[in-house]
Amino acid sequence: MMTVPADYSDLTIVIPAFNEEAGIVATLRSLTSEAGTAEIIVVDDASTDATAEAARSFAAVRVLRHEFNCGQGAALKTGMRHATRKYVAWFDADNEHRVGDLAKLYSRMTRERLVACIGQRRRSASMVRGVGIRSGTDLNCGLRIFQRMIILQYLSLIPDRFSASLVSTLIMLERRYPIAFEEVKTNERVGTSSVRMRDGFEAILQLVRSVLLFAPLRFSCPLASRPSSWE
Repeated sequence: MMTVPADYSDLTIVIPAFNEEAGIVATLRSLTSEAGTAEIIVVDDASTDATAEAARSFAAVRVLRHEFNCGQGAALKTGMRHATRKYVAWFDADNEHRVGDLAKLYSRMTRERLVACIGQRRRSASMVRGVGIRSGTDLNCGLRIFQRMIILQYLSLIPDRFSASLVSTLIMLERRYPIAFEEVKTNERVGTSSVRMRDGFEAILQLVRSVLLFAPLRFSCPLASRPSSWE
C-alpha cells in the first residue's frame, strides 16, 4: 500500500485562477487543511470577480495578480518563477483536483526520484481539454508535479494560453527525462469553465508546432519514425 506523505515542505503548489471565486475557497480549504506544509501560490490572472479577495482570506496562501489577463500558461509561469521549493505542482482552482491524488503524485515523485509526475485521467473533464497522446487517455490533465529547476529551463517554450499541460508533457517525453503517469480522478468543477471551443483548436495547432520543434521527422515521416508506443 502506498505511503501518503505527511510533509510537503519541499513542494510549491501553483494555482492559476481566472474568475474562480466560486471554486477557489473549496480548493484552498482542502489544500491548507491537508497539505498545509506546502507553499501555496495563487496567481490571479486579472479576474473581474472576487477571486483574489477570496484567496487572500487564507493567511497561509500567497496571492500574485496579473494586471492584465495573460492566460493560464502565463499564470503558471508566474507562479513557478516565484516558487521557492524543490518541487512545483500545478493545481486547478475549480476544485476538480483532489488532494489525495496530489499526495499520490508527490509520493511517487519523491520515491522514484522523477523529474515529473503527470496526472492521467481516464476521461477528460472537458471535450476541449481532452487532447491526449494515446487514444482513450487524457494526458492533458492539469495536475502534475515537476522538479522546479528542470521545468524552469523550458518556460520560454510553454505557451501562455491553454496548451501548457500538453506542451510540458511533450517536453518531458522528448527530453527523455525520468517521468511517470499516475491515474487520477476528478471532482465536479465548481463554477463555469473559461475554456472555449477555439482553445481546443489552438491546442491542436500547438501540438503540431511542438512536434515540429521537438521531433520534425515524426511529422514529416510518420510511418518511418513513429515509436511503437504511439501505435
